[in-house]
Amino acid sequence: MLPGHTAPAAPPAAPLAEEVPAEGSDWKLTDLISVSTLQSIQDTFARAFGLPTVIVDPSGANATRITHRLGFCEDLTRTSPVGGPRCLDCDLRAMHQAREDGRPTIFECWNGLYDAAIPIAPKGKVLGYFLCGQVLTDAPDRERYKQTAGELGVEPDRYVAALDDVRILPYEQYRASVESMHVLADMIAEQAAAAIDNLMILEEALNAKEEASGLMEELDNILGTLSDIGSQPDYRSTLEAIADNLARLIPYDSCLIYILDDATDTLVPAIVRDPYPDALRAFRPTVGEGIVGKVAATRTERLIEDASVDPDFIEIPGAPAEPEALLAVPMVHKQKLLGVISLSRFERQCFTEHEFRILSALASTQAALAVENVRMYERERQLLDRYRLLADLGTEFVAADSLDEVKEQLLSRTAEIFSADRCFVAIPAELQDDVRVQMREGRGRSWVADVPLSRAARLSWIRLHNERTAGRGLFDAWAREIVDQLSERADVASFIAEPLTTASGIIGAVFVGWHRPVDPQAGDRRMLKVIAGAAGATLSNFAVHAQTDSSLRLKVEQLQTLTRLAERLSGSTEERSIVAELLQAAIEIGNLEGAAYLARGSQRWILRQSSGAAQSDHLPAILDGLESRGRLSGVTWTADRDEQLVVVALPVGERVAALVGRAAAGHDAHAGDAEVEPLLTALARYASVAIERAQLYEAQQSAIARLERSNLAADQTNRQLNHLLELQRELTVEVLESSGLEPVARSLAEMTQAEVVVVDAWAEVLARWPEDSTLSWEPPERRDVFATATETEGEHTIVACPAVVEGEALAWVVACAHGELTQVGRAALEHGALLTALELLRERTALEVEVRLRGGLVEELFSGQFVEEMVLKQGLGLGFDLTAPSRVILVEPASGDATRGDIETIYAMVSARTERWSAQTLSTVRGNLVVVLCHETPDEPDARLEDELLEALCRRLPKPAVNVACGTRAASLAGYRESYIAARRGLDLLRMMERVGSVFSFRDAGVEHLLMRTTEPEIVLEFMSTYVEPLERYDANHSSDLRHSLETYYATGLNVEGTARRLHIHVSTLRYRLKKIEQLLGVDVKGAGRLDVELALRAATVLHPLRK
Repeated sequence: MLPGHTAPAAPPAAPLAEEVPAEGSDWKLTDLISVSTLQSIQDTFARAFGLPTVIVDPSGANATRITHRLGFCEDLTRTSPVGGPRCLDCDLRAMHQAREDGRPTIFECWNGLYDAAIPIAPKGKVLGYFLCGQVLTDAPDRERYKQTAGELGVEPDRYVAALDDVRILPYEQYRASVESMHVLADMIAEQAAAAIDNLMILEEALNAKEEASGLMEELDNILGTLSDIGSQPDYRSTLEAIADNLARLIPYDSCLIYILDDATDTLVPAIVRDPYPDALRAFRPTVGEGIVGKVAATRTERLIEDASVDPDFIEIPGAPAEPEALLAVPMVHKQKLLGVISLSRFERQCFTEHEFRILSALASTQAALAVENVRMYERERQLLDRYRLLADLGTEFVAADSLDEVKEQLLSRTAEIFSADRCFVAIPAELQDDVRVQMREGRGRSWVADVPLSRAARLSWIRLHNERTAGRGLFDAWAREIVDQLSERADVASFIAEPLTTASGIIGAVFVGWHRPVDPQAGDRRMLKVIAGAAGATLSNFAVHAQTDSSLRLKVEQLQTLTRLAERLSGSTEERSIVAELLQAAIEIGNLEGAAYLARGSQRWILRQSSGAAQSDHLPAILDGLESRGRLSGVTWTADRDEQLVVVALPVGERVAALVGRAAAGHDAHAGDAEVEPLLTALARYASVAIERAQLYEAQQSAIARLERSNLAADQTNRQLNHLLELQRELTVEVLESSGLEPVARSLAEMTQAEVVVVDAWAEVLARWPEDSTLSWEPPERRDVFATATETEGEHTIVACPAVVEGEALAWVVACAHGELTQVGRAALEHGALLTALELLRERTALEVEVRLRGGLVEELFSGQFVEEMVLKQGLGLGFDLTAPSRVILVEPASGDATRGDIETIYAMVSARTERWSAQTLSTVRGNLVVVLCHETPDEPDARLEDELLEALCRRLPKPAVNVACGTRAASLAGYRESYIAARRGLDLLRMMERVGSVFSFRDAGVEHLLMRTTEPEIVLEFMSTYVEPLERYDANHSSDLRHSLETYYATGLNVEGTARRLHIHVSTLRYRLKKIEQLLGVDVKGAGRLDVELALRAATVLHPLRK
C-alpha cells in the first residue's frame, strides 16, 4: 500500500448509508443545478482525464449517468451478490471520510482498484459527491483476480479479460486529476450556493409581497369603516354601523355598545349582539361596577383572555358564566366619557394585540368622534325644532280669540317644546287664598284644580304682585310651594317656572315639569322666560279687553293695532329691521320727535340705532344715572335740558337694552303717561321677544353653518384619504411588478399637483415627471441623514423624503409645489419614498448576485487555474467576450480604512460610468478593489477609460480619494492574470510615491517596460541609470546639486517658489538648473517624462544598496 492511501476496509456488519446524511438541508443538488448541466460538467471532466466518473447524492444513489462506464466493475463485480455490497460499502466509507475531512478521499477498494470520493458542499452542506477512478497504479496480478472471480461466481477467463479495460495510471498523476476534480466540485458548489441565495431572496420577496397585500387589505377595511361610520344620518345608525364594521375588522361572538347615562351614572346597552340579548339589555352596570364599569371609571382599555375568572367579573342574571375572551375599550371625546365598547369570543378563542390596538384606536378616536358628532347634530336639530315651535306659539298667541285658547296653546306647545311630562299655569284668585292651577299631562286633556296656599305663600304673592323690585328668590320659594301642594295629584321630580308678567305686574306663573330628575340648562330657562313674557302680554291683552268699558275701547283697538305690529316683528329674523320697526312705532304711539335704541356694553351704554331727532351725546349718561338710582325698569319719564325724555327698559336675553324717546314740544308728561305707558310697555315686550328670537335665530344659523363646514371638511378629508389609498395601491402594484421609478414619479406628480424628481445620493436623476421638468436637488453629504427636508423658494415649497435602505439614504423623492404641500400630499410623498427604497433594494439585491457571478469569473482568470471552455462560457453568459484583446483596470481607495459601504459607493459610480463607455466592459469587486475588464478598441481613442473613471470619481466624491491603474494588454486568457498583476504593481507604485487621485496606465510603454521586468535587477539598474547617473555625473564634475534640486522640486509638487525657498537659492537659479536637467535627460521633467524621472529617483533611493 502506497503512503497516504486508504487501506481496503473489511466488509461492515451493516450498510453505512445512515452515516452520510444530507447535512440537515432541505436542498437537493439536482434542485439547484439541472441534471443536464451536471452531466455536461461531468462529461467534460471525464473526457479531459479519461476516468470513469459519476455524481451521486449523499445516500450513494446516482444523480447522473456514469461517464466512461467500466464493465469490469459495473457488469461483473457490482452485479455479484458478494461484490456488490463490498463495493457499496467502500463507496460509503469513502464518502463518509470525505465529508468529515471536507476534501477528496482517495482509497483502494477491496478489489485492488483505486477510486476517489470528492464532496460537493455549497455553504458547507454536502449535497453530493464526485466518484471517479476505477484505475490501477501497477500491472495487475491476474492469478489473484482469477481467484476473486471464483468468489464472485464469475467465469475467471472472462473476468481476467475484462481486466484489460482497466486503465493503469501512476498514482501521482491520478491524485493530480482528483485535485483538479476537487476544483470543479467547488465551482459546482459555488453555483449551487448562488442558486440557494437566489431562491431565498425570491422567497423573501414573495413573503414581503403577501404581507404588504394583507396590510393594504386591512387598511382598505379600516378606511371603509371610518367612511361608513362618518356617513350615518342619525345616532342609532351610527352605533349599528360601528357594530357592523367591527364584525368585519375584528370577528366576534358578542358585541355590546354601552352609552353613559349622565343623570344616573349608569351604562345603558344601546347595541346588543349576543346569544342572550334580553338578559344583557336588562343589565345596566353603574360606573365602577364589573369589568365594563371599571373600564368606564378608569378610562383604561382591557384585553382579558378569560373574563369569567377576572376579579372584576359579575354574573349577569339569565346569561351563563362561561369562559370568554374579552376586549373592553372606553369611548372618550375631549376628556368626556361617552360609553364603552365590549367584544367577546367564546370557546377559548383569544383576541390578538393587533386587534386590541385596532379597537382602541377606533373607539378612542373615530367611533367616539362619530357618536359625539351625531349627538351634537341631534341636539342642534332639537334646538331648531324648539325654535320653530316657539315661533308657532307666538303666532298662535296673536291669532287666539279667547283667554282659554291662549292657555290651551300655552300648555300644549310649551310641553312639546321642552319634551316635558306636564305643563301647568298657576294664577292666584283675587281676594281668595287659593291658586287656580290648569295642568296638561303629556298629550292628554288639561284639568283645573284650586290649590290652597299657606300664609307665608300668600304674603309672598302679595309682594310679587305689587312690588316690581321683588327678588327672584321670593318667586322661586312661592313656585316651590305650588309644586309641593300638587305632589299628591301630580308626580313632579324636577321643574322650572317663570312669572307671567303684565304691565301691572306679575299675574301668575307658568311651570314645566318632569317625572325624572332633570338638570335644566340656562337656555331652557331663557326660552321659558320668553314664552312666559309673550303669554303674559297676551293674557294681559285679553284681561284688559274683558275688563275695559266703552270709554276705553279706543285704547283697546290701539292695543290690537300694536299687537298686529308685534306680529310683524315676530315674523322678522333680522335684529336691525326689528329695531327700526320698534323706533318708528314708538315715535307714532308716544307722539315723539325721535327715538334711539341703546344697549348696555361691558363698560358703558352704546348707541345702536336711532330715528328722528333723538341723537344726543347725553343719552348714555342719562341711562347711567337712572341705572345707578334703580329706576331703569318699565317706562320712566325724565328731563334733559328742559326737554322731556321717555325711557323704556328692554330685557333682551342676558343683555340690558333701552329705548329713549324725545317728547314733542309742549308735551305734558303727567297728562300723557297713563295713556302712553301701557302701549310702550307692550311694544317693548314684543320687541324684546322679537329681538331675542332674532339673536337666537342668528346663533342657530351660525351653529348650522359650523356643522355644515365640519361635515364638508370631513367629506373632503375622506376623499383625500381615499385618493391617497388608491395612489398607494397603484404605486405598490407598479413597484411589485418591476415597472421602475418613472410610474412612481408620475403618480406622485399627478396627486400632489407638483413637479417630482427622484435623485440618488449623488444628485443623479433616476426619474422625473413631467419629463421636461428642470427640477434638481442636492442631497446632504451625510448618507445617514433620514429626516424629511422642507425648503421654500419664493412662492414654491420643496419637500424631499429619503428612501432609506439598511441605515442609508440611497435616494430622495423631491416634490416642488406652488404654495404649501398638504398633509395628504406629504403622506403620499413619504409612501413614494418607501416604494423607491423597495425598488432600489431589489436592484441592489440583483446587483449583488450579479457581482458574485462576475467575481467568480474574475477570481478564476486572475488565479491562472481554470478550464478554458468553461471560463469562456461564463464570460459570454455575463455578456463579455474574453477572447477579445482587453485590459484590466483597478480602482483602489487611497485610504487604508475604507469601509464596505465606501467600496460599494465607488463600485456604483464605476458601473454607472462604464455602462456609458463605447467599448464592452465588465465590472465587479475583489476585496477592496473595484475591477474593470475593458475591450481594446481597434483605433485607440483620445480619451482613456481609466482617465474617465478618475475624473468621474473625483467629481462625485467629497475629495480625491482613489487611485486608478490600467494593466497590460491581455491578448489571451492567460494575459488577464498578467494584466491584473501589472495593474496591482501600478497601484503599489502610486502608493509608494504617496500619490492620491492619480492614474497609472501601462498604455505608457516606458513604465510598462520597467514594471513587467522588475524580477531582473539589472533591468531596474539600467532604468535608474538612464535618469539618475547623468545627474550624479554632472554634480560630481561641476560640484553642483542638480539631483537634490530636482527631488526637492518634486517634493513641493512642482512649486518653483517653494523649492527655491527650501534650497535657499534664487528662483532664476532654480529655473536654470531645471533647464539644465532637461538638457541632460532629454525629457520634460514637468510633463510626460515626470513619472519616469520621479520613479527613477525614488527607486535609486530605495535600492541604494543594490546599486553598490
